[in-house]
Order: sequence, then structure tokens, then C-alpha cells
Amino acid sequence: MVGVKALTDNATFSLLLAGPQRFEVNYTSMTPNVQYPRQLTPQNSSHVYRFMNWGHRDFKISVDITDGNVTAHLNAYSDRNFTNNAYMAIPINVNNSRWTDFGSTAQKLEVRITKDDPVLFCYYCIYYLTIRSTNATAVPRSSYRVSYSNVPDGGEEFPTITLGNTAQILIPATGGVVQRRFILDQKEPYNLRAQTVTGKINMYVTLSPGAS
Repeated sequence: MVGVKALTDNATFSLLLAGPQRFEVNYTSMTPNVQYPRQLTPQNSSHVYRFMNWGHRDFKISVDITDGNVTAHLNAYSDRNFTNNAYMAIPINVNNSRWTDFGSTAQKLEVRITKDDPVLFCYYCIYYLTIRSTNATAVPRSSYRVSYSNVPDGGEEFPTITLGNTAQILIPATGGVVQRRFILDQKEPYNLRAQTVTGKINMYVTLSPGAS
């Protein structure tokens, strides 16, 4: 956003924007439980992967190194972050990565990302994973397989609230707790209501299943 304020009457001016030049990033969109094999060469020494954690599930990322040496960088971009953009969120080193690891032939790089991790887990976020070859010139190529998969999720044991349906719930003893879960697939306002038939209750809403 550029604003120009006139300091005199009938002010005229020219405004010119030059650059930046367009720069494209080739990336692979990932889906859960699919392995993506790739070979890196000196001419193409890194590759970027992109995925959205739909449903805000716990998940893990695995990189199986079949040959050579690689380094993996992970970062995330949220549309709630107004100080960054999707391009700047692509990780290139430890300085703009939420997670970094490295390994060599026959090793596995793996990280599990759960809702109780304030550094790695991100709501409403796109994740970017950059894998870079770190071979010496004597070993020109690196090969690996990368995947991400959902893991048993915190809160999966709780029944789901169905949109528009009402259920009567009994809490038999004072101090008892009943939990339900729901997922919002859009950013529209919503109403959540508990109507007491008998007794007295408190209702809490949280993003974390363990915050009961």
C-alpha cells in the first residue's frame, strides 16, 4: 500500500513501480500416505514440497534417504500472519525453519507434529518442506523418498458434534466431564449452545483436546 499526501494545492506527481522480477518456485503438492521418490543432482540440488494440514490433524513427516546426504527444512505459512508471505515462508536454512534435520544413506529423518507443540503445529497453515542435497563434489547425487501421514489424533476418542443436530447428554455426578469435538471447514461465524435441562454446568471451548 502506497499513500501520497498533497502538501500544496494542485499537486501532481508520477509514481513508478519497477520490479521485483517474477520468480517461480517449482514445488510438489503432497497428499497423505503417498511416498514421493526423488533424485537430487548438482544442477537441481533441492526441491520444495507443499501441503495443507486439512482438519488440523496430528501428523508426521518421514524422509528415507536411499543414497547420499540430505538436509530437510520445514516451515509453515498462515493467512493470519501479515508480516510474512508464502514465498518468504519457503525454508532455505535454519533461520527460517521450524524444524531442521540432516542425514545420510540408509538413515530416516522423521518428525511428529502434534497440537500441543506451539512451535511446529500451526492452525490454518500451509506447510513447506525443502530437501537439499549436501553431498561433497565426489558424491554428486542424493536420492530419497519423502511422505507425510496422519497419526492417531488427540481428541479422536471424543464423539463428533453434527451440525444442526441436538443431543441430550447426562452427566451423572458432580465434577464429571463430557467432551465433544467439531471441525470448522470455513471461516464463517458459528453458534454453539448448551441448554441446561436440570442441574448446573460450565461449558468450555478450546483448540486443544487436553485442555479439559
